[in-house]
Amino acid sequence: MVGFGPVGQGVAARARDLGAVVTVVDLDPVRLVQALHDGCRVAELADALRTASVIVTATGFDGVLAEQQLSQIADGAILVNVGHSDREIDVDWLNRHPSTSVRRHLDRYELDGRRIYLLNRGSLVNLAPGLGIGAPQLFDPFAAIMLLGLEAILRGGTSDLLDGVQRYPKQLEARVARALATGQA
Repeated sequence: MVGFGPVGQGVAARARDLGAVVTVVDLDPVRLVQALHDGCRVAELADALRTASVIVTATGFDGVLAEQQLSQIADGAILVNVGHSDREIDVDWLNRHPSTSVRRHLDRYELDGRRIYLLNRGSLVNLAPGLGIGAPQLFDPFAAIMLLGLEAILRGGTSDLLDGVQRYPKQLEARVARALATGQA
């Protein structure tokens, strides 16, 4: 699991419920401690990529898995993106390699003798058409966080920020958490 914000935490919890051993990579040391408390392993990105069989990105940042990282991924690994950006995985770089459509929403890439599988062309997997996901299931913490962030931008709540990537405001995350905890999401 690359990214352990609200979306990554939800994916990690479901994966653990299904019996997976979850390794978390995150830049925030507090989130890494939280991951340990939630029963996950923590690791540096390069170490995690070499051994993971399923790699899920949930960071909201473009280029999290670029050429350097994709070159380190284990043979047979499956790449899944559930983050806020459909560019977290460098699909353009992958497309420079031989590929085969295995089935709908699943492509296999040949990288120096290794096979890498990509779900939904690197776009958010929960938005893939035809996967049986209905509108009520799409309103999850991700959707709430995205909508609150958009509201903050539109109301001028971000006008004092410098250009570039910013951390998501903790007060908005807390607002989503309260709504979910009380069943009002």
